[in-house]
Amino acid sequence: MAPWGFFITTLAVTAIVVSVNDAKYHYDQGVWYQPATNGYTVVQAPVGGTVTTLPSNSQPVVVNNTTNYYYGGAYYEKDGSQYKVVAPPAGAVVDNLPEGGSEVTVGDQKYVKFGKPIINR
Repeated sequence: MAPWGFFITTLAVTAIVVSVNDAKYHYDQGVWYQPATNGYTVVQAPVGGTVTTLPSNSQPVVVNNTTNYYYGGAYYEKDGSQYKVVAPPAGAVVDNLPEGGSEVTVGDQKYVKFGKPIINR
């Protein structure tokens, strides 16, 4: 899986178009892309994005008796015959970090950090 921010010039023919809140994304085998100048950039899965299939190595995660599926830093919830990207459920535990993620300890809690930190001035 390509890390977020990775740039490609062409998409695979299997990529599908997914619209989320008036923004256009492309999805292919668990990876989300947004159009960029002369190509496409890998981005974080948009909450609300809906797809019909997940990669076979997505990981089931059960929190509060609800099963979600984790892949590439995103959580998906089964919605009929589709899967919808949802916010990470509180208390979820996964076996590995996705590309671009790092583990951060704050107090006695461990978190996964993605991208650049936000600094308040």
